[in-house]
Amino acid sequence: MIERKTTADFFVLCRGFIALVLIIVIGVYAAGNQLNRLTGRQDFSDLLNIRQEAPGGPYLVCALGTGYQFRSLYSVASVSNTDDSLSVKVAGRYFTMPTVIYTDLNKVLAGTWQDKLIARGLIVRQALEKYLAPYGVKFRNYFNFFGP
Repeated sequence: MIERKTTADFFVLCRGFIALVLIIVIGVYAAGNQLNRLTGRQDFSDLLNIRQEAPGGPYLVCALGTGYQFRSLYSVASVSNTDDSLSVKVAGRYFTMPTVIYTDLNKVLAGTWQDKLIARGLIVRQALEKYLAPYGVKFRNYFNFFGP
């Protein structure tokens, strides 16, 4: 008897496959890290690294600890990198992607969280005053006894 698989079964299989791939990638990374520690080589391993050896020279792609070298036949695009952006030039047009996003947390926190934090701090202060009120006289007498 042949059963028809449902979409739920398909999604279970997809999740299992993604989990398997993640376990393999993490295992390869851990093995490479341990091998680097054992041999005393560099203290990092490349999961994926693409770089050009020299201007106009061959490209080196390191994927999961294995290096592949190839040379471009035709110039399709050029990539330039600065400290805060990545620019790709394709057919004379530049596409820029920011690699660093600057935000002012004072503006974000001022309207929403600052008032809530101040209110919560006042509640905690009042609770501590109520809790320490019976001991206040003892503390005052203790400090006055040892004070000047």
